[in-house]
Amino acid sequence: MRLFRKLTFLPVILLLAGFALAVFWLSKPPASEESPPTVTGHVRASAALKRDAPLVFFVGLNKGEIRPASEAPEFPLDDAQPEVGETFELSAEEGDGSQFWVLARVDSARIERWCQVVDVPRMRRLEDGTWVVAATGKPLPPLEITVDKKTSC
Repeated sequence: MRLFRKLTFLPVILLLAGFALAVFWLSKPPASEESPPTVTGHVRASAALKRDAPLVFFVGLNKGEIRPASEAPEFPLDDAQPEVGETFELSAEEGDGSQFWVLARVDSARIERWCQVVDVPRMRRLEDGTWVVAATGKPLPPLEITVDKKTSC
């Protein structure tokens, strides 16, 4: 009788394990669908801003002509919240155009927001999906963005 009870629980365990494996497998996009980043780089806080720690960093890739931080769209093409010293990667799709700009924002413990807007040179997408600078045909070097207390947003 005990053996029968153990055997009836075995299918439940197998079903749960199969479900967990299926979810794990489906949660990873195929390598062919992952597009290479359009813009990479680092965002840092100025020395004056570091005194207001802890800081939360936000970086967003936007399309079109560069605009002031106060006119940034609510939803960028891609965004990231990198940690201090961490590299960010932002991606765009082919239909997003060729002109981009980056908004870097730092939220401080004093409930203040400081921004830096960076213009990205015109880009073009190659057949393999990588983005290059349109004028040179070379990949865009990583951006080094320093946010200071000059521009509040």
